[in-house]
Amino acid sequence: MWNWLLNPFAAAAPPSFSAVIAWHGCFMALAWVVLMPMALAVARFYKITPGQDWPRVSNSFWFRSHRWLGYATGIATVVAMAGFLWRSEPLILWQRPHAMTGWALLALALFQVVGSLFRGTHGGPIDQITRKPVPPERWPGDHFSLTRRRIIFEYSHKYTGYALIPLTVWQVASGLQDAGAPNWISIMAGLWAVILAAAFIRLQAAGRCIDTYQAIWGLDETLPGYRREPIGWGITRVHGPYAAKPLTWKFARGKRGDQAADPLTRRSTPDRKGDIAG
Repeated sequence: MWNWLLNPFAAAAPPSFSAVIAWHGCFMALAWVVLMPMALAVARFYKITPGQDWPRVSNSFWFRSHRWLGYATGIATVVAMAGFLWRSEPLILWQRPHAMTGWALLALALFQVVGSLFRGTHGGPIDQITRKPVPPERWPGDHFSLTRRRIIFEYSHKYTGYALIPLTVWQVASGLQDAGAPNWISIMAGLWAVILAAAFIRLQAAGRCIDTYQAIWGLDETLPGYRREPIGWGITRVHGPYAAKPLTWKFARGKRGDQAADPLTRRSTPDRKGDIAG
């Protein structure tokens, strides 16, 4: 059993790998197996945090965390690629499927970073810098008004992010095979994937993927962002009688898309605290 755990993942793979390849794999695993899933999870499931008095109060925890985890992912990726490019022969950079799809992954990641710079203005009843209420005539912004620019950004950013997930799974598996990593590493990677999938399913089933617009600006369905359905899949938008009460971390499953006829009794107001960027 012990010998099997130390054997390479693929029988045809080399029995050992260089230090450069090892460090490349370690930093890539840090970036795309640890940091990237954390960035995805915090943006998808933690727009409203435990103990938050939502919808009266919003917070920027998810946005700041998503951004800094994205930066950390990028830094770890650059470190991983720098050593690999410095020590590798040119042919190695293209000859394997792992290398080819790796360049595709890096291109999509770069697209995410550059695209986020064009997400447009924020808008809304709270000034992003002073955190003080602003008059209604200053509320319009790309996100608050959900302009065409913001809609294009949300579609491209979210669906590119979705595409990165299966590509990352492939890269991890093919990288382990190409490097001839021992079976115990493959087992640990598989267990980690199961843990991530289980956490995702649990949070998704609990209705924690809250509509970004609601998480920021509350439950007033007269606001411009309510004129269209949330962009993406599996997103919870609170309607009907549930809009009259704060959403807690015990929010029951099954309320997604509820269109009960009860009128809204809580509405966003310009004096909401802690308005967040997005």
